[in-house]
Amino acid sequence: MARPAQAVIKEIMRYFEEHPHALDSLEGVSRWRLLQQRVDDTVVETAAALEWLVGRGFVERVDVSFGPPLFRIAEANAANVERMLAEETS
Repeated sequence: MARPAQAVIKEIMRYFEEHPHALDSLEGVSRWRLLQQRVDDTVVETAAALEWLVGRGFVERVDVSFGPPLFRIAEANAANVERMLAEETS
């Protein structure tokens, strides 16, 4: 049997190290691995989309002293946001 990807082995062992009393099936282990991967992918995709939207003035980035930046719709560009969304559904 060929050795599986080192990253997968480490990911599984890291989980069991952090949760020493965990007991799960193959499907269960696969699900939490996939869930974490999806979360990681979603964060990367969302960051790229927010950067694009901020760059085009659809969304504003608000830097705050108490945590990570926050995002909101750019009120000055609200008509363009509605137009962009209408084009996507047409």
